[in-house]
Amino acid sequence: KMAAQHREMERLIESRQRLHTIKDQITSLHQTMSTPPVPSQQGKNKFLFELIYLCLN
Repeated sequence: KMAAQHREMERLIESRQRLHTIKDQITSLHQTMSTPPVPSQQGKNKFLFELIYLCLN
């Protein structure tokens, strides 16, 4: 039972680290998006940011 709990904790820590990496990548992507893209691309980006934001919170 302890081993299973330990594995679960490791899995959670790994997931959290992956989320932080994604969050950092999004932040840097946001900073590089200085020029406004074409409207359709802008809509896609907005959708992605909202989706990821929901996943992170």
